[in-house]
Formats: sequence, structure tokens, C-alpha cells
Amino acid sequence: MSHETVMDSTNTSIIMPSIAGFLTVIQLVYWMTLFEITSFYVTLIIQAFSDIYAFMIILMIILGAFTVAVVILENNNLIEFEYKNEGLDADETLEHKYITSTRYGSIVVDAFYEQWLLGLGEFELLTKTDKTQDVGH
Repeated sequence: MSHETVMDSTNTSIIMPSIAGFLTVIQLVYWMTLFEITSFYVTLIIQAFSDIYAFMIILMIILGAFTVAVVILENNNLIEFEYKNEGLDADETLEHKYITSTRYGSIVVDAFYEQWLLGLGEFELLTKTDKTQDVGH
């Protein structure tokens, strides 16, 4: 059994109970509709989530539009970096600065996550983009 197989089975053994626990709590909240004192609040929460559905779709589309723009800028930045380093020796190479963080290893996911945080008002991200990061994704 390889190391990767052990990690995959460990991740599955952690993920499945957490999903089951989440669904159990959701079921508990649903069962709270049986009691007169809590049924109004549960119904209110369910109605709020059903009303916000259309807004969330529009929000995800808008965040996706900004994500596409950031991904295009990031890819252009990487191509320009590789072009500038083409003729340089190994000790003269320039350091690459990413526009987005490399938290999840995917430019698209990282850009979407940062757009979400910026939408929530996390403007500290704008000052952290000046840091030099490793080239590998």
C-alpha cells in the first residue's frame, strides 16, 4: 500500500463523518419544526434561504467575472515572467510575484476565494500581493 493510498483512505475516513455530522445537525434543525416554540424560527430560516437563492446565483456570476479577469492577469503575468527569465542564468533569474495567493494550488480556485474575501471587505489581501512567492503552483 503506497503512501498516497493511505492518505486517500485517511481523508475519506475524516470527510465522511464530518458530512454525516453536518447532515445530522440539519436533520435536528428540521425536527425542531415539531415544536411550536421553535417551528416559527426554523420556517423563517428556511424561507430566508429560499429567498436568497436568486441573489446568490447573481453574486456567484459576478464573482466569477472578477475571477476570470484575475486569472487572465495572472496567466499573462506568468508568461511575461517566463519570457523575461528566458535568457538569464540561474543565479540572475527574476523572482515571480503572484497576483493571487497559492493557497489551494489552483489559480482559478485561489482567485475565486480572494474575490469572495474582497467582497466581504477583506482589503488586507491587497497589501499582501507585494510579497514574493515560490514559482511552483
